Amino acid sequence: MTVDLLSTSSSPGSQASLDIARPENGDLLELAAESGCRFLFVGFESINQSSTDETGKRVNKPDMYAEAVKLFHKYGIAVLGAFVFGFDSEGRNIFKPTVEFAQRIRLDVAQLTVLTPLPGTPLMGEFKGEGKNSRGKLVTVRFWNRCL
Repeated sequence: MTVDLLSTSSSPGSQASLDIARPENGDLLELAAESGCRFLFVGFESINQSSTDETGKRVNKPDMYAEAVKLFHKYGIAVLGAFVFGFDSEGRNIFKPTVEFAQRIRLDVAQLTVLTPLPGTPLMGEFKGEGKNSRGKLVTVRFWNRCL
């Protein structure tokens, strides 16, 4: 079955892994742009490698973020980059450098969120195992217990 993406696209954007932002994927990015893709949501997670390592995302390398954004922009694709605050390796001093970094790499939109342990995830199990507030995080397990 063949799908003609160029004639069926109805959404101006999507989400993508940083793995797609490689020069050898230029043809794919060009097709995405031709199909009407105007933005991509990309989970950068953090500007610190130790924090991205905590996520288990092996393709996220903060020293490559600027080149990735530049490549997306080359094809006219805006980038909504998501960053998460609250990793064990970060302190309160992470906020300003993250915003400055997003501006420096010319990120089109930044989503800044708090590390949130969702029910059923390994992170939730870790939070429960360590005690509800032992990590000093803003989000507690009790919050999710009220939602379930």
